[in-house]
Amino acid sequence: MKQLKFWKKRGQGELKLEKPEGTGKRKYKKLIIPAVLALVVLTVAVKAMMPKEVALPQVETYTVGRGDIAETLDTTGVMQTEEMKTYFSPVGAAVETCDVKLGEYVTAGQKLASFRLTDLEEEYQEAQLNFDSTMASYREAMAEGGKNASKYQTNAQSAAVLLQQVDQKEAEVDALKASLDNMSKDATKKAADDANWLNNRRNELTNDNTKIDKEKTEKSLELQRKQDELTEIQRQLSEKESVSANQAAADIASLNQRKAELEKDIDQLNEKLSKLNIRQIEISGELSKLSTGEDGDRQVAQADLQSRYEKASSELAELKSDLAEAEGKRDSAEAGIMSGETRNKLQISNNLSQLSAMTVKERIELAKAGIVAEFSGIITDVKVTEGSLASAGTEMFTISNAQNVSVEVSVNKNDLEKVRVGQKAVVTSVGNTYQGTVERISHTATMNSQNVPVVSAFIHIGNPDENIYLGMEAKALISLDSAEDVLLIPSEALNEGKDGPFCYVLENGVVAVRLITMGLSTDDYIEVTGGLKEGDQVIPVLPQGLVEGSQAETAAFGEIEGMDGQQDTSPEAE
Repeated sequence: MKQLKFWKKRGQGELKLEKPEGTGKRKYKKLIIPAVLALVVLTVAVKAMMPKEVALPQVETYTVGRGDIAETLDTTGVMQTEEMKTYFSPVGAAVETCDVKLGEYVTAGQKLASFRLTDLEEEYQEAQLNFDSTMASYREAMAEGGKNASKYQTNAQSAAVLLQQVDQKEAEVDALKASLDNMSKDATKKAADDANWLNNRRNELTNDNTKIDKEKTEKSLELQRKQDELTEIQRQLSEKESVSANQAAADIASLNQRKAELEKDIDQLNEKLSKLNIRQIEISGELSKLSTGEDGDRQVAQADLQSRYEKASSELAELKSDLAEAEGKRDSAEAGIMSGETRNKLQISNNLSQLSAMTVKERIELAKAGIVAEFSGIITDVKVTEGSLASAGTEMFTISNAQNVSVEVSVNKNDLEKVRVGQKAVVTSVGNTYQGTVERISHTATMNSQNVPVVSAFIHIGNPDENIYLGMEAKALISLDSAEDVLLIPSEALNEGKDGPFCYVLENGVVAVRLITMGLSTDDYIEVTGGLKEGDQVIPVLPQGLVEGSQAETAAFGEIEGMDGQQDTSPEAE
């Protein structure tokens, strides 16, 4: 600067003088350099005085796109068998060999134990003799019971028919008595109607009586047919009693059903006939009254009605006597009938005797063959050793099927509504992976170690192998619901507010809040069913200091993997 000022002073004084020869260009250059320097200084000063631009905060955003999502449930459980069998000693004998060890894997058809057989033939002979004796007693008791049952059925049928006849005769006697009472009351009255009315009334009553006769004939024929059929059915039932219960059960049930139908029909027909008889008696009484023009005629009619009443009363007494006799025979036969309980006891006793004899013989054969594994599995309990004496029915050992296994997992109330029978699962245990299916869900909750109610779900293993260890912990990843080609956002972009779930978006350079509705969710992604559209810029994590309405700019643009619909986000793909 001092040089510049010096140059300016000299220059100002020299402007008035003539330029010396040969020095013009050098002096011109000396003027240009200071001018440029002055311009630079001036520019810097002006820029320093101008207001500086404010830098906007940058936020990372992701573009909302479409993809597939599969919701899963990650849980743990215990490997367990779905089938186990405990083997018992078929005979009372010493265990000669017992080739099983706790936790050992055995295969189907493998011989596991054998016995030393002694004195079993004598036991069998004793059981056979006991069976023969029991069988003879059983046959004798069944034969006697069959005879009494046949007698009971015959007398019961007779009593039933007589009871119906008694009911009919009582109705007839009651009707005659009513007519006699009416006639006695009307004996002092005279007909007040004229001859024409009497004629018309007689014709009406005669026509009614004719119709009743016809109807009675039809009903009586029908009643006779049904009684004949009932008698035949009763006879067939009596025959069936002598046949084995298993052979005749179906026929007896059918016959009893038809018997009940016939008895109901017969009751209805008897009731109808009784009503028709009463009506005819009423018509007869009315006709007698109409036809008797003089007291003498009424007396004749009354005497006739009295005679009929006395005859019916006598017949009723005989029927009641016959009924009492039939009922006595029926009750006597019933007392000799073998009750169902007694029959069952005899049958059970007979079956036990037979089973005892057969079982001893079968057990001898089984003992000769020894104990053989019915399926491949793991020995989970051993109760006998070689040389020990095993009584018949003694528990020997238990095999748990290792080819029919499942994992029991606990499901809390939040996940229970999502878990369904038939869902697929991936099970991992002791470093091995298996494919499974939710086969059953318990309907009873239990308390876990945190005193929280949980429900057990059972995942059937579809591809078990010899590497299965019962009782070991297993991890299970259950595939729940899934959706394809839906809007997805990163899980970290979800926020919870008093108005519900929301996320931050960058819209025209401004931070905005969008309330959203959610669908499925995983650890990585969330399905958005409302509130966002494809292409929106969501802010997964809002930097500190920024709030709704803050200005910002995108630092990096990204898309969620799988937005093109090609990536499978299901547990199996992961």
